[in-house]
Amino acid sequence: MSEESKIIDTLLARYDYAGVYDLLIELGLAETDLAYIVKSCRYAINFDFDSAIDIIYAAEDKVLLKKPIKNFIESLRNAKAGRAEAVFSELIESVKIQLLNDELIDFLGRVYRFKEAILKYLFIQRYTGNKRIDLLSENMSKRYQLRVLRSKFDIHNSNISYAITVYFEKHQADDFKAKQIIEILESKQMNRLIELRNDSIVGHGFTGISRRDLADVYGDPMSVIDQFYECLRLLELKVDKKKYDSINKFLRALSSHVKARQIMGKVIHFE
Repeated sequence: MSEESKIIDTLLARYDYAGVYDLLIELGLAETDLAYIVKSCRYAINFDFDSAIDIIYAAEDKVLLKKPIKNFIESLRNAKAGRAEAVFSELIESVKIQLLNDELIDFLGRVYRFKEAILKYLFIQRYTGNKRIDLLSENMSKRYQLRVLRSKFDIHNSNISYAITVYFEKHQADDFKAKQIIEILESKQMNRLIELRNDSIVGHGFTGISRRDLADVYGDPMSVIDQFYECLRLLELKVDKKKYDSINKFLRALSSHVKARQIMGKVIHFE
């Protein structure tokens, strides 16, 4: 394995696609299949699915036909269309990546959004009777759901998570799966995490966040992700737990063939 490949491998272990792409630019390899896929991943993890799709099609057809890439493109298209399983897969991967990279304030922001998104999905799923809801649909908007809760169920709290919880307590008390989901999302530990988020710069304050703060509240912070997976299972949503691990395995195989020779600081050969 070349020195470049070793560096790429280290960066991929952190899902640092921006770092890999910058390295490829320095090596003069910006217009390669490896670079196109890495750049696509860079946009995808930031929820810019349009750019991710556009960029990856610059790769050669033989690469696009590989199973990991075909699956990746399909997931991007589904996420762009608002398909719940694809979007939740991206969101939970984002939570995991931010935690692994100690981006703790952003991690807490994603936890807050994930909790709210699950509750909104649960509510509209039960209210409409539809098992599959597109996340881009009007009935997933906060404004729509608050209006329904006010007009149909006389629940007037503007905090959407709280209002939905009240709805299930009053009108769906016998829904066992919903009760399990709410017990997870409204647990003392989860609410303390949300309080940390509210006190931070992504909430309403300026307090810093450390790993120790998370551990004091939740023990192993990775258990948050396990509990989110459980919520999605109860919603009967199948998410890809290894999406970017599968892509990284493919990227490592590509990068293992990188051989760059530099003359006067300029890469002149790539295989």
